[in-house]
Amino acid sequence: MRRRRALRVLGSAAAAPVLLPAGAGDLFALGLDVRRGWPDYRALEALTPEQARTVTAVAEIILPRTDTPGATDAGVVDFIDVLAAGWLDDDEGARLFDGLAEVERRARDREGRPFDECSLEGRIAVVGSLDAEADTERRTAADGAPRPWFAELKRFVLAGYFTSEPVMRALGVRSVHRSFEGCVLLDEFEGAGG
Repeated sequence: MRRRRALRVLGSAAAAPVLLPAGAGDLFALGLDVRRGWPDYRALEALTPEQARTVTAVAEIILPRTDTPGATDAGVVDFIDVLAAGWLDDDEGARLFDGLAEVERRARDREGRPFDECSLEGRIAVVGSLDAEADTERRTAADGAPRPWFAELKRFVLAGYFTSEPVMRALGVRSVHRSFEGCVLLDEFEGAGG
């Protein structure tokens, strides 16, 4: 299956209900809410530059650029930074930051350098081991236990990716609105008159 078709299937059918229990509509709304009001350039608010490089490198392993945009093209690191700055509670934020430190620890144990400077094979191995551990933890966790941190990171990467303008365009979405002005009179902008 070509990647574009796979992304369309994942984005519209398979991934969305998994990402948020209430479904695709809530995922889309979250993505738009998080992205609302972003300037063309924004400074990091919660992630350090090192953490941002780690998130970017992990996200690019999960969703690399091919014939469709990759995680970097979709602004996933900015999405996760905004989540960490104002949407995650203290425990969720701490789990994210501790998890990113774990990625770095494993990279240094494996190749003696930061994760984003590791070989492609090394980055894939680290992400693969974290993903396998998260899957095992998820399968054996008690009801009501929080998702494994790496499963949450993947969820954030996918949410940021599928609600980004470049990906929506690649998937054929014709219009992506950054905000909704519900109380604007049409004749102000549409030239409609009485």
